[in-house]
Amino acid sequence: MLQRQYDGLNQDIFTIDDKPQPVIEIRDISEYNKQEGLALNQEETEYLEDLSKKIERNLTDGEVFGFSQINSEHCRHKIFNGTFIIDGQEMESSLFQLIKKTSKENPNFIISAYKDNCAFVDGPQTELFYPEKGDVPSLFKTEQSKTVISLKAETHNFPTTVEPLNGAATGSGGEIRDRMAGGRGSFPIAGTAVYMTSYPRFEVEGRDWEQMAEEREWLSNTSRNSNQSL
Repeated sequence: MLQRQYDGLNQDIFTIDDKPQPVIEIRDISEYNKQEGLALNQEETEYLEDLSKKIERNLTDGEVFGFSQINSEHCRHKIFNGTFIIDGQEMESSLFQLIKKTSKENPNFIISAYKDNCAFVDGPQTELFYPEKGDVPSLFKTEQSKTVISLKAETHNFPTTVEPLNGAATGSGGEIRDRMAGGRGSFPIAGTAVYMTSYPRFEVEGRDWEQMAEEREWLSNTSRNSNQSL
């Protein structure tokens, strides 16, 4: 349908009237962190303050925001291989080593794990129905094949501050990409989208459990509007 509507799917189909906002110098990083909801902890805030002193200038809003994105759900992986020190004692294993330990001691039906962007388990013998050739039109055929199965979850925030309306597309696209990239290649059977937000507050009165925390102003798009846009 898009190809019928537009002559070529490129940047020319978009009309952008927005003017870039001016660069803002951040004088109080701690206050800016609270104002924009960047979720920087004290150590990270102090690191940015020390960096600002080191380079002898204020950091810009883009620099501080960019740094805050290392706190995304993907980049939290930075702590997975970190050294854990609890009550002054260094732990024997990192978090990622503990995660791998489970499958190492109990492999069960695991075929592949921690090698590609998704894992595979042993599947049933089944009958496949597919075209004989993938590059040209061809007849379909059936074939008995041993299968492996991947059930994968892709974690993405949607709506995101960067992409308030279409953040979910990143999640569904990434899920299919990772699955098909496993081993020598695979094909998706089904894809689902699960919306998980913190207290969406769909109802004006609110639910009992939503009253446990003070309502905060949405910094991007609301859960309600995002679901409607998708």
